[in-house]
Amino acid sequence: VLDSMIEGVLAVAPDQSVLLANNYSHRLLDFPVEHPVGRPLLEVTRCRPVCEALLETLRTRNPQFGEFEAPGRERRVLSLRTTRLPGDPCPGAMVVLHDITDLRRLENLRREFVANVSHELKTPLAAVKAYAETLRMGAVNDQENNLAFVQRIEEQAERLHQLIIDLLQIARVESGQQAFDMRDIELGAVVRECVAEFEEAANELQVELRIEAGPDKVYVHADEEGLRQIVGNLVDNAVKYTPSD
Repeated sequence: VLDSMIEGVLAVAPDQSVLLANNYSHRLLDFPVEHPVGRPLLEVTRCRPVCEALLETLRTRNPQFGEFEAPGRERRVLSLRTTRLPGDPCPGAMVVLHDITDLRRLENLRREFVANVSHELKTPLAAVKAYAETLRMGAVNDQENNLAFVQRIEEQAERLHQLIIDLLQIARVESGQQAFDMRDIELGAVVRECVAEFEEAANELQVELRIEAGPDKVYVHADEEGLRQIVGNLVDNAVKYTPSD
């Protein structure tokens, strides 16, 4: 039963000799010995958090909890919980180890995602606020520039709208609620529409957009909205990150 677990289990006696070690504890702690039972704990693992937690539980009889980076070839983040074994006198203590590497990685990704989204939202919001304040402070009566300010507000509002659509799209994909309407679509028509959409932005950045295609129509079996989004992302990135001229 212990060897089929996906948690590492290690038990030591009061004299710090190993009473039990399942296969997963061997893997998580990268034991230097093949047969750990009966050996001193420090011969089996030099992992300081595990040794200290077990010794503290043997000394105080109180459970210990912790999180640490495991030694070995693979970089792993492990959580531990030590408890004393039942009996009087106490026959020893045991530690249960959980591999939480993926959990911590996902938490870090989520934190980075929130930080990036916050940054992306802050820029257009600051622009909208600045243009609105400019109009309120008298530029609304400036016949030469007031429409240009309103146009900039509209552009930044559209940027915010697009960011929110992207966030909703990510949420749908993560929740598994994404529904695809698969059908045959002419690829050239989608590409031409996307290029036309970014033509103005490309002209402002002095980037030439050109479609190179053969005389025959090319069809793909795809979700039309998803295809438009993919092609749009590619063209958008190409326009943004291509040098002028």
